[in-house]
Amino acid sequence: MKKYLNSKRSIKTYQSKLMNDSLEKELETNYKKKGSLRTFNYNNALVCPLKKSSRNNSLTLLGGVYDSEGSFISHSLTRRVSPPNIKMFFDDWFGSSLEEDYSNINKLDKKVIFLGALPKHYGHFITEGISRLWYLSQTNDQDTEFVYISEDGPDRFLEIFEIFGIDLSRTHKIEEPTEFSEVVIPEASIRLHDYYHDDYEVTISSILNSVPSSSAEKIYLSKKQRFNGRALGERSIERVFKRNGFKILYPESIPLINFFSILKSAKVLASSSGSSAHNAIFLDKSAQFICLNRSRHHHPLQIMIDEMRELNVVYIEACMNIFRGDFSGGPYNLFPTRYLASFFADSNFKSFSIFDLVHSFFSTVFYIFYTIFLGKFVNYLLKIKNSILK
Repeated sequence: MKKYLNSKRSIKTYQSKLMNDSLEKELETNYKKKGSLRTFNYNNALVCPLKKSSRNNSLTLLGGVYDSEGSFISHSLTRRVSPPNIKMFFDDWFGSSLEEDYSNINKLDKKVIFLGALPKHYGHFITEGISRLWYLSQTNDQDTEFVYISEDGPDRFLEIFEIFGIDLSRTHKIEEPTEFSEVVIPEASIRLHDYYHDDYEVTISSILNSVPSSSAEKIYLSKKQRFNGRALGERSIERVFKRNGFKILYPESIPLINFFSILKSAKVLASSSGSSAHNAIFLDKSAQFICLNRSRHHHPLQIMIDEMRELNVVYIEACMNIFRGDFSGGPYNLFPTRYLASFFADSNFKSFSIFDLVHSFFSTVFYIFYTIFLGKFVNYLLKIKNSILK
């Protein structure tokens, strides 16, 4: 075990030297954005919906806001930059769309606040999707309506806006190009792999202040859908936590307001890395978070979250990925590593049973089979589907 201490929190690690070196780089990186966030006001601005378009022989998402001169407003984009300490390439989620043929444009004489592009992925919604809500904490405007763009289909996490205090009757998805007499665009308070601002943390605190407390103590976040092409082997690890007093939660089956209430009151949260781990943003400050890394990386966004909430964190290398991957791709093979066994021993946990170890062995076999054969076949089918949609 290795310890990192400062005046507000502690960090413990059970992991290889490679992982510790990676963590130290992340901890030395200044992700906090200083200064005040800005707002941008535009008269007679055009808001274009988020639509799929064929560009350069590939499907691309286009959308955003344009000023009265027809110039794209870059502040309306959801920027995604590459991590500073990991060799991975990320591009913006979508791009400008004015090249599309918009023959009919709605014109409305009203002021609106642009909330950005709302992801349908939960982990992105609780970060990028609420990144502009800080503006509402600094204004007493009770009448202005809100607009957003998103991909086709229902938007699943709008309940978070309601918990924050937004009446959804004032919130509208832009599905046709619409010109407004005034559009207010708040700067994003968090950007993946790049920065976070105190105002994002204020937004999270506002959400938590709106939900009741619960009697939660020790929580383990799991998934009802055991395998989605991303991670295997979690069941045996989950059973150990359950034997040691952790309540197993499946977030997708819990109303968000109840879920946030449980997280707000939890003293200890355990989860594999990724979107589940990003829920640590809803923990009370000084709570303990046990992060089971599913790959040999430290996710920059997770480092930001743990720092923002001043969490006492334990990072554990809990994977045996035979095939090289990154922190967002997979598939991953969660495994009873010696690092995980050391954590259980130091914590006086009842550790793995023979049954758990046998299960981990067969999960590893399936992980190899999926990576070499089944996964490639699934990807081939997806390519055929995308070529048909072009």
